[in-house]
Amino acid sequence: MPSQRLLCVLLIEYVDDIRAILRFSLETLSGWQVITATPDQDWLALAQQESPDVILLDDQSNSSEILAQLKADAQTHDIPALCLVARDRLTDQLQLQRDGAAVVVAKPFDPIVLVATISALVESHVQDTNS
Repeated sequence: MPSQRLLCVLLIEYVDDIRAILRFSLETLSGWQVITATPDQDWLALAQQESPDVILLDDQSNSSEILAQLKADAQTHDIPALCLVARDRLTDQLQLQRDGAAVVVAKPFDPIVLVATISALVESHVQDTNS
């Protein structure tokens, strides 16, 4: 089960405070390794180097462009992505899923639920990969 091993999450977020809070929450609640980047940094090279289990990104972080780059790259196209959105609008969620997001979570969210959602996403991805 993914929660029994150290998962690696690549968190892509512009806002320093939000990035720090998300990192702290994920590390504290799950014990996972969380590596961070901003959309302006070379996050793709970081994803290629670290091979994270999941990529977590904020919809304000050029998510459509990031998802397109992620899916176009041979080394990262299989990494599932979870997008955080400011509004719980079905049209936004559907567009992000068409762009390649595996899961879309609306803000505000409970960090415990976010950890459970990431765990379920990674577990599902592992099962799909192994079948």
